[in-house]
Amino acid sequence: MNTYKQYTAVDLIEKIIEFTKMTPNPKLWKEGLLKESPPRYVRLRQINALTKALFSQRSNNFLGKAKSLLLVNQLPTINALLSGSFIKGKNIREYEGIIAMIKTTVRENEGQLGETGEITHKHLIDVYQRLMKYKKQLMDLLHFNDGESTSAPIGLRFTVYLTNEVSSAFEGKYARLDEALALIIDPNSLTFTEEELQAEYNYPKEDIREVDKNFP
Repeated sequence: MNTYKQYTAVDLIEKIIEFTKMTPNPKLWKEGLLKESPPRYVRLRQINALTKALFSQRSNNFLGKAKSLLLVNQLPTINALLSGSFIKGKNIREYEGIIAMIKTTVRENEGQLGETGEITHKHLIDVYQRLMKYKKQLMDLLHFNDGESTSAPIGLRFTVYLTNEVSSAFEGKYARLDEALALIIDPNSLTFTEEELQAEYNYPKEDIREVDKNFP
């Protein structure tokens, strides 16, 4: 367990993409239905814990904690996090960070905004959906060779090395993509240690690598 890792909205995004690729049927996105499949069950519990952490306020007082408990039933679903529909429930003023990023990037590339510059919830949902689509494709590329055996025939090993060369070109180049997605999910840029998530939000203690190894 990496004690020093800080979990953010980016971790939630990546875990959702990975989980939904493993479990494409939305009817199965319930903890009670996945207990016989530990790799998917633990991932869903991680997603639920991170969602609760990012979408419910942390508080040290009794009233604050009680309010957080009431918010649990209003947490966005995986479908809402994939589609961006959760954006409609937030005040547009919460999105000053991503709006500034959008306008600055457009100005840097075009010299001007070319329009009124007004950004609505609908605009942000469109932005989020397109960036999420790209993030999914990027993750597919970065993990294209996961699970390939080093004892495979030489031709297959060649394809692994060649495609790894291409994929490695993306390393360190998508930080702003992650930043934009994270600012939409969590405008406050919250961070959590694994210990905090386990103590306050029931984040699973299982090491997902060991789970995958024992339940392929």
